[in-house]
Amino acid sequence: MAEETETNKTTFDELNLKDNLLRGIFSYGFENPSRIQSSSIPHMVQGKDIIAQAQSGTGKTGSFVIGSLQKLDESLKATQILIICPTHELVRQSSGVINEISKYMDITSMEVVGGTNMDECRRGLAKYPQIIIGTPGRVLDMIQRKHLFTDKIHTLVFDEADEILSYGF
Repeated sequence: MAEETETNKTTFDELNLKDNLLRGIFSYGFENPSRIQSSSIPHMVQGKDIIAQAQSGTGKTGSFVIGSLQKLDESLKATQILIICPTHELVRQSSGVINEISKYMDITSMEVVGGTNMDECRRGLAKYPQIIIGTPGRVLDMIQRKHLFTDKIHTLVFDEADEILSYGF
């Protein structure tokens, strides 16, 4: 990790992020972006497609959360970001990071996972959360049942894409 910090000269301030996002980043405990964060966040904010791979614990979740939150239009009350995770546990972890980093922002998010109450899921989606974090099966089901609308989604994240693909999703 020390080697990453030495080669990484960027600060979060230099990434031109929203003030309330920066407050959340620093409140979360991030001081300077890791190598994966400083190299991926600017590309994500520009709307470029990214395939990122890094060792566990290097800040990959922070990368896609920060990039997504920077791109989010807080005034648009519609689903704009869809994050797909292979397991309920990863959904909960990513949701927790989103909630912490975005705590100074006016955003809504929702977990959409299988094995939970369908009526609660439908009611939550009817409120048009701006960020959906979910598992592939339930997200696809909610799209097919016309409870999750994708017309305003501008950012799609596959967390652990290799794992999602290996499961045959």
